[in-house]
Amino acid sequence: MQSKNNLQKLSFSGVITEFSYNFLFHPLILKINLYGNKLYSSQDFDSETISSQSSIHQESTVQESTNRNIDLPHMNDNEVLQEINNWEYAIKNDKCSELIDNFKYISNQNGYVNKNLQNQLKQNIQSYENDLREFTICILVDNEKRIYLSRRNNPTKDFYGKYQVPGGGKKNNESYDQCAKRETKEETDVEIYELDLVTIHQGFRAFPDGKECMFKCAIYFALIGNQIPRQVEASNNNKWFSVELRDLGKYDLTDSLKEFKSIIVEKINSKFRSIKSKDHKKKDSNKKRKIDQVYESDNSSIVPSEDEIEILNRPSEEEILDNISKLVD
Repeated sequence: MQSKNNLQKLSFSGVITEFSYNFLFHPLILKINLYGNKLYSSQDFDSETISSQSSIHQESTVQESTNRNIDLPHMNDNEVLQEINNWEYAIKNDKCSELIDNFKYISNQNGYVNKNLQNQLKQNIQSYENDLREFTICILVDNEKRIYLSRRNNPTKDFYGKYQVPGGGKKNNESYDQCAKRETKEETDVEIYELDLVTIHQGFRAFPDGKECMFKCAIYFALIGNQIPRQVEASNNNKWFSVELRDLGKYDLTDSLKEFKSIIVEKINSKFRSIKSKDHKKKDSNKKRKIDQVYESDNSSIVPSEDEIEILNRPSEEEILDNISKLVD
């Protein structure tokens, strides 16, 4: 019996069975629905009504007074199993017996998931965890808020023809941070001293070797100052080039970059705003310190005039350019 994640559905002629359970093996929650939210026995319907393909739309023809609604949530397992044995389905469909057999298989007298299913589920989870593939990518950002991209040129590798940032597979003996720094050095010859985590991208996908596996990719960015990435792996990617952050979406990016592009842009912009704010506070503090030092001096001859104080309070050329840049942004 095959299980998928935490939800298995079996459907037939308007009957839907949902087996819901979690990986902690809590008691099984079973919902069986026929004609909406009600489950009816054969006493309420004749075979002609139920066997019709359009019968799911004919519920209104049945008088509520004659309906027998079986309220499963308030019944224990023994009662549910007994009720199943008493059902006389008018539906002439072999899958009805499959439904009952499946329900009996996964439900025991205590209401917990059958041990065989537990073992199978554990094996499936272990198989997925053993096949987990872990990666990192690192977006390199220079002092002008430009980022570096390169086009992948190896047809035997993932994402052939798409635009990438440095990245690669994580080794068993290293952390995601260590992996990001190592891959960046190997692919660009750039040293990374500080990383900022953007997010974790994870899910299932098919790989070039034909396997569909779970993957987990840590997405980072790093400020690299005046360092310029150089082409180290010419057989895997073209030369690195810089683009404006706002133009990132103009390129055919690898999956993780494409899916989290807006988050990446916002995180990098937020980092630059934070740096500018700290710089301004530092400059203001230095100006105030100079003025305080002058006023606290015992030598009255160096007390500044009003013009000198005004000059000290004037914004610097760098501050003026920053303000203009903010207006342009």
